[in-house]
Amino acid sequence: MDEFKKLNPPGNLEKDTELVMTIRGDSLLYKNASGNVGSIKSEVFTKAMCDVYFGSDPVSPKAKQATLDYVKKL
Repeated sequence: MDEFKKLNPPGNLEKDTELVMTIRGDSLLYKNASGNVGSIKSEVFTKAMCDVYFGSDPVSPKAKQATLDYVKKL
């Protein structure tokens, strides 16, 4: 978790900012609101992030549904 916190400098996580996360297996590629890019290699962390966004109690049900709708169109 400390590695992830380092990817977001203080004041970087403001309302309506865009964050981009790409998860492939045990790798997370992350672009913060300032446009800085970093990565984390951890299967435990990527599984936890997927659960936060796509698990049974997602942090944003709208984002989960939008992702599922997009995937159906592929």
